[in-house]
Amino acid sequence: MSVVRNIVPSVSRLENWKPISEWDDDISGVPPYLEKDRQIILNARVELNWKELSFDRRLKKAKKLIEEDNSPTFAFREVKMSYDYNRAVQLGLKDTIDAYKERTSRVYEIDEKNKVVRIYHDRVGLIRRIHEETNKTVSSIKNLMQLHIMMKGMTYYTYKTWKKENMESKFDFDGDWSLVTVN
Repeated sequence: MSVVRNIVPSVSRLENWKPISEWDDDISGVPPYLEKDRQIILNARVELNWKELSFDRRLKKAKKLIEEDNSPTFAFREVKMSYDYNRAVQLGLKDTIDAYKERTSRVYEIDEKNKVVRIYHDRVGLIRRIHEETNKTVSSIKNLMQLHIMMKGMTYYTYKTWKKENMESKFDFDGDWSLVTVN
């Protein structure tokens, strides 16, 4: 705050000496009586550059945390920023957050009988398919999945569980097993 308070009169005095558009990076050639004002402006530039650099580092750290499957809220909290999707979009993290949401909303269905792993990119597609096969209307995804497990012998994993248990390594997708992306 003190930088802003001191810089405004300094800029004004230096502008009386020479217009801002004519200043070079070091504001050289300043008369001795304006040297203190010149130093205030140069120090403010350094401080503002440092804040900007610090912000860029925090933004990169937040992006890295989200790419490592931490929630955007957690990632922003870790870098001492508040999370809001629209703000994140303005900061250039839309693709990162959208990719995170797409990844973490996946449901993996393992069909041992046919040796197929199906990836559903959202639960709606899975609910629709199970409803079509069973002709039952169930209120929750959990109940619907339990019904389908009993009827078909399927196993389901959310993305985080799939990743945590390193399920990818348990199937030979180059051999007998096939990986199918649905919806």
